[in-house]
Amino acid sequence: MGGVILLDMLANPVTAGLPEDFNVDALLTVGSQPGFFAALDLLAKSQPADSPRRRPDCVKMWLNIFDPIDPLAFRTDMIFNDAIDLAFNSVTGITEAHSKYFQRPQFYARTRKRLHEAGVL
Repeated sequence: MGGVILLDMLANPVTAGLPEDFNVDALLTVGSQPGFFAALDLLAKSQPADSPRRRPDCVKMWLNIFDPIDPLAFRTDMIFNDAIDLAFNSVTGITEAHSKYFQRPQFYARTRKRLHEAGVL
């Protein structure tokens, strides 16, 4: 639930107690549910009603990493404009998929490559 809570905070950083000039170079959500909660309209909105959802204004780049067989991971690119979904195969079964991202060296290598390509690293 950390990704959902963080995204909710970043949608209205001042309300969340963050500084007015708070900025995030890269938001990484991994095996997270912001897409699901947004589809249910349960997240705070930083834009006017009836406008398409977008990543929070203070976030320069949003990478959402998910394993297609992880039952707790959801896509974001169909819900949020400007969110980038990256599928990651944890090479495990459905019961262990949610806990394997950070145990796979390829996860770190691919994430680092993406951040480097985006100029974050």
